[in-house]
Amino acid sequence: MFGLLNMALRFVWLAIMVLGIRQAVHMAQQGIDELVRDIEQGQQSGAAGALIRLHEALLRRPADGKAVEQTSDVYGEL
Repeated sequence: MFGLLNMALRFVWLAIMVLGIRQAVHMAQQGIDELVRDIEQGQQSGAAGALIRLHEALLRRPADGKAVEQTSDVYGEL
């Protein structure tokens, strides 16, 4: 009797965990969609603005103190 009850409780716990994880993934996807929408609309505040500033800073950053060459191949050599 206790074994059956224990197994049933474990199944319920697993179902709650799976549904909770699914809900968390859904909320994360909605948040990312909203963030992308904000970036596309040109908002410069909040997380969208921070990501835009980070992206622009990474594009301006020289690699190893040298100017980044656009004509180099994958290994940085011609």
